[in-house]
Amino acid sequence: MRFFSDRRWTLDGLRARLRSEYPSVSRLINLAQSKGTTINAAFQGARIGPFTILSPSQEFYEACCPSSETRLRKTETSSPCWGI
Repeated sequence: MRFFSDRRWTLDGLRARLRSEYPSVSRLINLAQSKGTTINAAFQGARIGPFTILSPSQEFYEACCPSSETRLRKTETSSPCWGI
């Protein structure tokens, strides 16, 4: 939680917010886990079977986390381009 300037965020609160903002992803994760699929972070250099993850690095991803909150606030006041 060190990436969020608003210290009122908790890990459970962040999880709940992300699940509500991205319900399809949440359903996909739940389905995968119910089938016994292991979900791992995929950062640069990680190997998944015969594949090697090229990008992003964990450092780059973490640097982008604070700006995600700003994007969430902006989309709350504007309608998405696809009209849903």
